[in-house]
Formats: sequence, structure tokens, C-alpha cells
Amino acid sequence: MTRLKRARRSYFAEAKAWLVVRRGRLVLLLLLVFMVAALGLELLFIEKRFEQSSTTALRQQSQMETGRRATAKTTTTTTTSSAGKTASSTDVGPLEIGLNVLGPDYRSYDHAGPAAPRERCEENPGRLRGLVPVAKEVPELSRLEPFFLHVKPGGRWWPSHCLARHRVAIIVPYRDRQRNLRVFLHHMHQFLRKQELDYGIYIIEQSGNGDFNRAKLLNVGYEVSKTMHDYNCFIFHDVDLIPENDQSVYACQENPYHISRCLDVYGYKPSYPTIFGGVSALTQAQMEKVNGFSNVFWGWGGEDDDMSTRVRYSGYTLVHANCTIGRYVAMKHEEQSPSQTRHRLIRRSFFRIYKDGLNSLKYRVLDIVFKKLYTHVMVDLFQHTKPK
Repeated sequence: MTRLKRARRSYFAEAKAWLVVRRGRLVLLLLLVFMVAALGLELLFIEKRFEQSSTTALRQQSQMETGRRATAKTTTTTTTSSAGKTASSTDVGPLEIGLNVLGPDYRSYDHAGPAAPRERCEENPGRLRGLVPVAKEVPELSRLEPFFLHVKPGGRWWPSHCLARHRVAIIVPYRDRQRNLRVFLHHMHQFLRKQELDYGIYIIEQSGNGDFNRAKLLNVGYEVSKTMHDYNCFIFHDVDLIPENDQSVYACQENPYHISRCLDVYGYKPSYPTIFGGVSALTQAQMEKVNGFSNVFWGWGGEDDDMSTRVRYSGYTLVHANCTIGRYVAMKHEEQSPSQTRHRLIRRSFFRIYKDGLNSLKYRVLDIVFKKLYTHVMVDLFQHTKPK
């Protein structure tokens, strides 16, 4: 009888221990399932938030573009002397390319010899006077060049009397806009020279007649220009936007800087708060951290909103120029075919930041010509590699 009781007690003890172990495993399994479900819900929430914000931005951008087209049809834009309204508190004031393409005399001041200037240029040169006129009709480039004898081959210039505070590459995505290009070069060389910058202008042209890829051209321009000079700032600039206020110094800041805040065709009113298109400035460190621009936006629209996402989710604050200095004339140009996939791509921007950009850039340099007023880079973007 005693043996039977002991056997029963032993059996019940083992059963209890087995249940405790199973219960612990069940609790752990339930916790694991709960954590996975919570993570999935969080990802869905993030994606939904991106979808809502990107949809709002696209709607606002579409409305602005519609207004711009209507304005362009009925009126001709003129330069006005009235200043715009000041913006929000975040506003501010005044791959290896496989070729050794170093152009004529692209030396930095550090290697320019004993004749190099030692004193730094003024932070705010006295020649800057605010609003300047924009000439919308200029002669052919061959007739413009004699007026810019001070500009070095490749569109390079630097002050000889002082050491420039900023070394700036102006990167312009381009195709089939000769008239816009003439106006741009005529204005920008005068504009940049007065600011006493060490600068170069790079026109990055896409070969072929396929869908235009603005963002990928900007990536190519960044990669090419940084091999030619020790630039500390990269200005990504649309060819149809002309700055009106020369006190808007083309220089980078601690955060990525959106300069073209207020356009004449929109009545010089600030656009939506997350905009980052038109004219923007980033340092090399900032470009590397956000992994550059996306390479997958073929056709008009979307790439600037994608870049805005990269900037904000890389830990930077999106900084805009105020409407006093961030004033631009938007020149007329032919309509571009819109990107058919931009809405879907913008919704997934967050998930592509670290796999789509500078680290996935593929291109081929077809030709580099150091013209009088700019460096012309013709590239093949391999459009057949675009995602389906």
C-alpha cells in the first residue's frame, strides 16, 4: 500500500512538472506570437502613415502644377520688387566612373602655389544687393561666351583676391531645353560670381529618348563632380528655375537645405511643408547618409517627395529658405510625361532608402566636354533596368 501511494505521488509530481514546463513553453510561444503581431501592426501603421502623407503631398503638388500651367497660359511672368511673406520657424535667411576626367586646372587652393590667396572672402559680400532682374531672352551660347572671359573652361570660377568660403558644384539634370539653358547660364554665372564662391556648373544630359530620370541624373552629377574638385556643397538645380535674390547664398547648412521655396507662378507663396524639389543643397556627408536620390523614378514627379522622406528619416531636419530670399522665376518648358509608378513608389519610400540610391547606381559616361560656360556630361542611364 505504501509503495502504491509513493508511486502515485511520484506520478503526480512528474505530471505536475511536465505541465509546468509545457505551460512555460506555451507562455513563451504566446509572447513570441504577440511580439510578431505587434511588429507587423507597427510596420502596417508606418506604411499607412507614409501613404497618407505622400498622397497629401502628391495632391498638393498636382494642384500647384495645375495652377502653374493655367497661369503660364494666361500671363507672362515678370520680376517684381515686393518681398514675399516669411515662412515658418524652420525657415532660414541670407561610383567610380571608370574615367580620369579631370579637366584643365581643377586644382584646389591648397595646391595652387604661393600666389594663392590666404585671407578668406567675406561671409556676406558687399556686392549683394537683393532682388536682381532676370533676362528671359538671351543670345546663343556662342555669343554669350565673350561676356564671361573670367570663367574657366568647364564653367569653373573662383575669386582671385580671397579664399572662397564655399566650394560649390551646381548639378543640373538636362535634356532638350536649349532656351532654358541659355537663360540659366547667363544668369547663374553673374549670380554665383557676386557671392565669391569657388564653383563649377555641371550639365548632366540623359542620352536617348526614353523616360526622363531626374533623380538618377542628380546622382550621376554628384558622383562625377566630386571627382573633379574638392567641393564641400552640392546644389541640385532644375534648369528652368532662376533665383531672383542674390542674397540667397548658394551654400550648404547643417541640415539639407531646400532653397527654391517660393515661385513666381504660385504668387511667391510657400508650397507644402515637405517639398524638396527644384533647388536643394546637401553636403557630401548628408548625401552619403541619405544614400542619395532614388534611381527608380522614370518620368515626371515623385522623386523630390521620395528625397524628402530620405532626409527626414535619416535624422535630419528639413530646412527651407524663406520667401524673401527663396524667390525664383519658373521659365516655361514643354510638358513631360508623368511617372506611372510614382504613387506606389512614394508609399514604399521608407523601405527602399538603404538599397536604392548611390549604392545601387548604374550608369555609363558617354562623353565629357569642358565647354566655356559649363561641363557637359552625357550619360547612359540603362533605362532597361527600371523596375516593373
